[in-house]
Amino acid sequence: MTTQKIAIVSNDSFHDLRDEFIRQLSSLFGTEKEPCTVKFFTCKEAEIISRELSDYTPDILITENMAGFHMETLMDSIFYNTMFSRQFHFLLDDSWKSPSKKELLKKPLSLGMSFLVLSDEDKKELLTLNPDIPYVQVISAYTPEVVVYTISKLLNITTV
Repeated sequence: MTTQKIAIVSNDSFHDLRDEFIRQLSSLFGTEKEPCTVKFFTCKEAEIISRELSDYTPDILITENMAGFHMETLMDSIFYNTMFSRQFHFLLDDSWKSPSKKELLKKPLSLGMSFLVLSDEDKKELLTLNPDIPYVQVISAYTPEVVVYTISKLLNITTV
């Protein structure tokens, strides 16, 4: 077994809980012999971090409020579609409802993407924008515990 690599791409919010995310993700994915590596990437609206993410080659990609969705390939596809990672995109506020971000969500999306929202209304709106989104789930709250629990359930990992 190789070390699990997790990338977290954040605009800002996840950075406030960085240590707690690292602790909980490490306990879920790591062992004493094979600890997992969690790396945070900050990606504001105009920043391009696609090279850094590609070089890191994460097994799991977690984003917050569409951080990095503005990065595109030469063929006008969302960069995240090119990554061979299981992806969890948390939409935690209304910033994803801006016209420019809604346009991005209408594009074809990778089957490895899961979107997590805070309400049934957001889930309905997201699926109205793009009925082909592979997976959308409503989560009860935005806390490291809920995020890690949700990821473990989606990956069929048994937690103690």
